[in-house]
Amino acid sequence: MAAHFASGVFTVYIPPNSPSDPLELAEHFRTLVASNSFQITGKLFTTTCCIGICRPSDNQETAIQVLTHADRACEAARQKGGNQVEIYMPPQEDRLTISPQDENFIRLIREALTKSRLSLLYQPIVSFESGEEARYKVYLNIVDEAGKPQPMDKLGVVAVRYGLMGALDKWTLIRGLAVLNERQKAGSKLPALFIRISRSSLVEKEFCDWFAKRLKDSPLPNGQLVLEVKEDNAEDCFEETKYLRARLRELGCGLALSHFGGKSNSERLLKELIPDYIKLDGSLIERLAKAKDENSRRSMATLAQQAQELKSRVVAAGVATAPQMASIWQFGVTLVQGSMIAEASTEMDFDFRQYAG
Repeated sequence: MAAHFASGVFTVYIPPNSPSDPLELAEHFRTLVASNSFQITGKLFTTTCCIGICRPSDNQETAIQVLTHADRACEAARQKGGNQVEIYMPPQEDRLTISPQDENFIRLIREALTKSRLSLLYQPIVSFESGEEARYKVYLNIVDEAGKPQPMDKLGVVAVRYGLMGALDKWTLIRGLAVLNERQKAGSKLPALFIRISRSSLVEKEFCDWFAKRLKDSPLPNGQLVLEVKEDNAEDCFEETKYLRARLRELGCGLALSHFGGKSNSERLLKELIPDYIKLDGSLIERLAKAKDENSRRSMATLAQQAQELKSRVVAAGVATAPQMASIWQFGVTLVQGSMIAEASTEMDFDFRQYAG
């Protein structure tokens, strides 16, 4: 069953009981395309194609997950030079052999959890329209026995690989709720906290119930917590993200899709999930700041307009330079986060009024 998917992209679905072998069929298509020639205004043209194959491992994968995996395999074929067929292979982690560096990171994470070597950092998300609303992106900070901060990008990879990320997610959420409760008891104005959860929490069946119980134990006004999910994780775990979205609405919390935009399914994902926020990927903002062609700008304009129609707020994340700031203003993006505004710090004392109006 063949279908036109998008632009120059076609999909072919082969049922499980079909006698056709996907790899043989893909090679047949690739050879046919490469051997075909055509004429336009008297000139002779030939072209090639890239083909990605996804063989679903079980019936737990959704249609959008299968399409995403096939798309990634197709992109891998393109990066290898084109005119190739690539089969999607799920990442296989070797859990039997642990490198000395990973062992050190695992020990550091476990000690941080048991010996209270974790804390939160807060980076403001400012609005150029209003200074009345305070928003902060929350970052987890881990220190070693000497009190030296550790690189969270490396620690995060190890935590995911060895099943520790879910515990770090829960610690961050519990601490975030505690901070909001402390401010509420002190009579301080409550900010909205943006806290990212990992794929581990997204696919954990008990996570939503656990989170709902923690919220019940810490009664707060609606809208004070926004859970962030990376766009790649939302694509791969679409059904889980859709369920999370529904539960968060019931609980009075928001959903943000982070590292968003510039991918083949971005607009469709926005329509399907209708998040409260989309946080533009830093690399996308950098490309916009440097882009001289209109295609990138038109794509960004379409995305911003679609978000506006769906009442999803757009946040420019990772803004570090004046050109990046200028590049997003023209699209009506008024929420900004990044070192251009302020670095993450241990206190939530940023004056949001200085950027308003």
